[in-house]
Amino acid sequence: MIRDIFKYLTVMAVVLQASFAGAKEIPMWEGLTKSEQQQKADTELIEAARKAGGGTLVKATYRAIQLGWQFVAQGDPETAIKRFNQAWLFEPDNADIHWGFAVATALQGAPLSTVERHFAQAESVKKNDAALFADHGRVLQQRGENQRAIVYFKKSLSINPDHRDAHVGMMLASAALGDMKTAEEHRRLLGK
Repeated sequence: MIRDIFKYLTVMAVVLQASFAGAKEIPMWEGLTKSEQQQKADTELIEAARKAGGGTLVKATYRAIQLGWQFVAQGDPETAIKRFNQAWLFEPDNADIHWGFAVATALQGAPLSTVERHFAQAESVKKNDAALFADHGRVLQQRGENQRAIVYFKKSLSINPDHRDAHVGMMLASAALGDMKTAEEHRRLLGK
């Protein structure tokens, strides 16, 4: 069944890709008006995924999110956004989709306001996810917003004191601000 969902998502990705040829990859297709043909393709994708998933969209949503993260890891934010868009069609309120949009748009170099809007959506639901807050901090740190990044790294560490990415972020952001004592403290904690 998973294989059938994957095959169908792949076929529909090609259809959606062709129907949006030349369009910039934008989360949730914001600002774009879909044609009747595109809306029909969306409906067909949703119904086929529901049928393949035994009446629910849970498996299709999970698989599309999983593919989105694979493309993020490969440094391909445009294709990642395509996959997150598919997941969004299935389950628009899923916080993991908005987390994916946040990281993928950050990779694209989108304005921080766009990136943080998606982080805020995810964080409003996933209030205790150390990795989410560490990712938010990492994006801020990479954009030179070190003081703000530290707030998110601390939030991550308050949830999981052993979160390695948050310790790395604290080390880098603190060093960038000239706080070598804090940077060294987090470097030592990484060595445990």
